[in-house]
Amino acid sequence: MIDKIYIPTACRVDNQVTYNNLPKELQEKVIFVVQEWERDQYKYDAEYLVLQPDIKIGTKNALSRTRKVIYETAKNERYAMLDDDLHFKRRNSKYWNGVSNMEKSSRVCTDDDVLEMFETYDSWLDDGVTFCGCAQQNNPPFHNISEDNRAMSSCYWINGADWADKIDEMRLDEVRVAQDVMLIIGLLSRGYRNRVSNEFIFANQSIASKKETSIHWDQTEFDEVHENHKLIESMYPKYFKILYDENGNRIPGGFRDHGKTSVKWSQAYKDSQVNTLF
Repeated sequence: MIDKIYIPTACRVDNQVTYNNLPKELQEKVIFVVQEWERDQYKYDAEYLVLQPDIKIGTKNALSRTRKVIYETAKNERYAMLDDDLHFKRRNSKYWNGVSNMEKSSRVCTDDDVLEMFETYDSWLDDGVTFCGCAQQNNPPFHNISEDNRAMSSCYWINGADWADKIDEMRLDEVRVAQDVMLIIGLLSRGYRNRVSNEFIFANQSIASKKETSIHWDQTEFDEVHENHKLIESMYPKYFKILYDENGNRIPGGFRDHGKTSVKWSQAYKDSQVNTLF
């Protein structure tokens, strides 16, 4: 079973969206990962993991360093790592079996739905999947109830025992943006399979809307994004490419208009099975 639910958070003392959307039996498993200066402001009846003082808003790679602390703390545990502003929904089954089971394309998850979601992901980890999670609400639904070796973000259910000894070599704390890309390509290219649900989906406005205020993104400049992308490309050149036009300029678009990239998720895993990583 999933033993612990880590929620890294900052500046949301009175607005813990993800926590409030979990049923009580799952709230009891939550560990808030908080910055030292803010700890005393949190009054939730939960466990807390307090970061070292030099990891705080405005410091270099604060979020990726926070996530690495979670990976290192959890080590061999089976755990979830969830952004702090998630809404969970259940998608209409018509997208994968042709039979509609609700009036609209999706609905907000009930407590029972969330518990079923956790049970589903736990069974996938039993099945040899290393990390899994929900599809993003704004992405078009795919034609199966789940798919392996795809992009993920914001919410992860993880079997730490599979890859705890690979954390340092993956250099996950060296980027400020595209952290999810760095993690997923790093795991897939090392032979660790993921699975993404088409039935259970998530929404979080801080990444879904370019207009939404976000502490992480408002402080990020284009040049820094480009440098982070170049690092990922240098580590995984076969699977991650920065796209340029004929004049050598980055092609506009991509996430938050930071420039388009090409990512070969499934190829990264496929190659890992025949030992031809790069």
